[in-house]
Amino acid sequence: MQPHCSPISDLTVGRHSAPVNVSDVELAPRLMSEACKEHERLYGFRPKYYLMDAGYDSGDIYNALDLKGQTIIKLNKRNQKEPPQGFNEKFLPLCPAGQPMV
Repeated sequence: MQPHCSPISDLTVGRHSAPVNVSDVELAPRLMSEACKEHERLYGFRPKYYLMDAGYDSGDIYNALDLKGQTIIKLNKRNQKEPPQGFNEKFLPLCPAGQPMV
């Protein structure tokens, strides 16, 4: 089951069950869209941030979502030895001043 909880009240505002052969990436756009609508219905505004684990680190998710918020997803290292541009040696994102954002 893929739950989505509100940071305001810890209520589950969306969830989906799927067989194990269905990935997080396949479910994420629909789950986030439904959770966004439910959050807006409950609280009167859309979420500003969508926080997800590394299983959701996919270009498809970043490209598919148009929810007027910022998606924050832990970087999936995918066996990389060197961090991508904009990340430090611990694979943490860097702010414009070059400091890690944690």
